[in-house]
Amino acid sequence: MGEVVGGRIVRVFRDCWDEASAVETAGCADGSKEGVWAARQWVERDMDPAADGRVRGVYRSTELPRRGQLLAWRPPSYGPWHHTLFLVEKTDGIVTSRSFGRSIPVGAWVELHATGVWPLLEPRERARVGEAVQAHMDSYAGQRDWWLRLLDHVRELGVGSLEEFRARSACGYVAVDDLDPDDNYVYLRLGGMVNSVDEYMFDMASAYVRDGGPDLREIGWWTRCTGDSVRCWQAR
Repeated sequence: MGEVVGGRIVRVFRDCWDEASAVETAGCADGSKEGVWAARQWVERDMDPAADGRVRGVYRSTELPRRGQLLAWRPPSYGPWHHTLFLVEKTDGIVTSRSFGRSIPVGAWVELHATGVWPLLEPRERARVGEAVQAHMDSYAGQRDWWLRLLDHVRELGVGSLEEFRARSACGYVAVDDLDPDDNYVYLRLGGMVNSVDEYMFDMASAYVRDGGPDLREIGWWTRCTGDSVRCWQAR
């Protein structure tokens, strides 16, 4: 099973609204005093009521010191505005941000769930993400239905690799002009849509089913469970 791009998330930082409450990290680039560095990250809110709570990440780091110098901080660097942004820590200890717009495609949601962040979010945070996923599903019904059927299909077959999936799926086929034995994807015909499924997509869908991802057919599915200990994806 492949790893999710960007790595697994183990912590979500909150209430980091200015430099005084920022998440601070430090390290050493080369093991010498000249390689010492520090960084601060926080989230800035747009105070305009019309902005609907949009936020942006702020990053500030130090200059690498020359011999005998103290650490000197660079000016803050401001990222773009986002509908939703979380400061998170990954399994390797790196602190970074994950940001989202007002509309999140189902494929991006399935990938996000594979990071392990969903059970770490508070109800209001899950609602903001869930409503963005729902907005995309409401606007793109064909993509929504295709992904829902893919998740159903992965669960029903219970296979561990794309190769097994290709061999056992009655919905999959390889086009006549794509009979390359080295191809690492399969075309999947579900409903009225045909999309290709590569190894990464299959791994993310498998992780979603394995980890009990919420059933997206349920109204207000983001309120139903956290996805950590409850099997939310029901047989259909």
